[in-house]
Amino acid sequence: IPENEAFTTAWECSEATGCYDAKFNLLTSRGFALLWAPKDLQRGSPRALYVHGGGYYYGSPNMNGYAPFAAALARALQMSVLVIDYTLVPVGDFSTILQQIGTAANWLSKHEPLTALSGDFATESDDRPPLYILGDGSGGGTAVSALLAQASPLGLPGAGDAVFSAGVVYSPWLDLVSNSPAYWSEEYANTTGGVLTGDV
Repeated sequence: IPENEAFTTAWECSEATGCYDAKFNLLTSRGFALLWAPKDLQRGSPRALYVHGGGYYYGSPNMNGYAPFAAALARALQMSVLVIDYTLVPVGDFSTILQQIGTAANWLSKHEPLTALSGDFATESDDRPPLYILGDGSGGGTAVSALLAQASPLGLPGAGDAVFSAGVVYSPWLDLVSNSPAYWSEEYANTTGGVLTGDV
């Protein structure tokens, strides 16, 4: 899905903006999304927003295997899965990313994915099926942050009246300071010939 202000924001990934992905001659114009719907999906089925990982610094819905992974999730869960190309650091920041997650959730809660896949991104549906948030690594941490923001008095920025029913995260990056005892014990527990080989 090309950039659409209803659920994602256009942004520039270049060496001038400090975007890490620019080092690999990847897409410069960013802000697209991938929307997957399994075959025979029924209208009004539950929907999921997947937040990709990458340390907030690199990655996109079509990198690191996220496209086939999201397609497999959609098939296994029998629900549509939206993966947005949120603005990476240093072009954006965590507040920008959280706002974009909220905006995508708002759009996904009000629009039938099957209608969107036919090219109509504007028509709202009457139904409000369950909405879930999923993510891995930094995306998992962002998913948890979105759930916490949703439960706060201020709510999730940009989400409107969209409410996640639940979340599923894979290896979420929750300790951004990286100072937990487990972090340090795993970091320094494994050495090979004096070289650290622990999982960081």
